[in-house]
This record gives sequence, C-alpha cells and structure tokens, in this order.
Amino acid sequence: MIPWEKNAVSYINDGDAGACPVCGSREIRAEKHIFGDRLSVSFMCMKCNAASHFDGFLPEKEDGRIP
Repeated sequence: MIPWEKNAVSYINDGDAGACPVCGSREIRAEKHIFGDRLSVSFMCMKCNAASHFDGFLPEKEDGRIP
C-alpha cells in the first residue's frame, strides 16, 4: 500500500484516521468532502505536517441513489 492508503480505508470504513505513516503520531486531521457522486478525503498530521488527498466516487445504491 502507498503511504496514507491504510488511513483512507480505515477512515471510510470506521471513521478512524489512524496514525501518520511518516512520524507515527495519531494526531491526524481527516476531512471528508462529498460533491455529488464524488468523495474526497484529506489527511494532515498535526505533528509533522505530512499530508495526502484521495479522490473517488461514491457507489450507487440499488435504487440508483447516491448514499
């Protein structure tokens, strides 16, 4: 996995931003942005300022709605 990828998966599934892959701090600011059918997640370590951003799409529900 690339750095921060585990954090993104954990944050989307459980709301846990995890630890910084650079310094190990758990002081992570995570932000989820939803624009229509697009989901973006940003992470920033408050200790070492390492950061990452992920873009993606929200899956449609069976009835065609976006959750």
